Amino acid sequence: ELTVRRIPNWTDAKDRYVTLSGEFVFPGVYPIYKGERLSSVISRAGGFTEKAYPKGARFTRETVRKIQQQRMDEALDRAQEVIISKKSTSLSAAASKEELEAGKASLDALERSIAILKTKKAEGRMIISLTSAEKLVGSTSDVELAGGDALSVPPDPNSVNILGNVYNPTTALFEPWRNVSYYLDKVGGPTGDGDTDEMYLVKADGTVH
Repeated sequence: ELTVRRIPNWTDAKDRYVTLSGEFVFPGVYPIYKGERLSSVISRAGGFTEKAYPKGARFTRETVRKIQQQRMDEALDRAQEVIISKKSTSLSAAASKEELEAGKASLDALERSIAILKTKKAEGRMIISLTSAEKLVGSTSDVELAGGDALSVPPDPNSVNILGNVYNPTTALFEPWRNVSYYLDKVGGPTGDGDTDEMYLVKADGTVH
């Protein structure tokens, strides 16, 4: 006689699963227990492979994506309303035909930019600090999981992208303990139009400095 017992606290909801992709020993879709945390499902997936780069992990959540999308839509709608208002104001305030055409062209360009931004979709990323499976346990990043969560861990890129107004936008090999100036020198530094006061660094975990 074969008896299969129910697992305690197992949820019946169909959407109670998480997706683990990338450098896991056993990547895939995992059903989750009520109250289960991220470190637990990583353990069930066998942990990370030797090629994994946990610092570059991308954790997304569906409820966060919906909120982000709503905020993005609201901000773009407000911006479009401002442009419409400025268009009507510029018609009466322009001192000449040339000034009117220049103002209209500028606002039209802004309107096109907003239309492009409206095609972009929020991804629902949550910034977490993930250096190793062991250090995750009990940390603030060891979040309680929700249905639809996804964690992707890439292989170590061993590279740094240098973009924007530099002489040779490209990718350089990562050198431990090197600072921003080192990588700027690698690409010839900022161009004459480059504004270093507006320079920023995007870390692998999504944080911006």
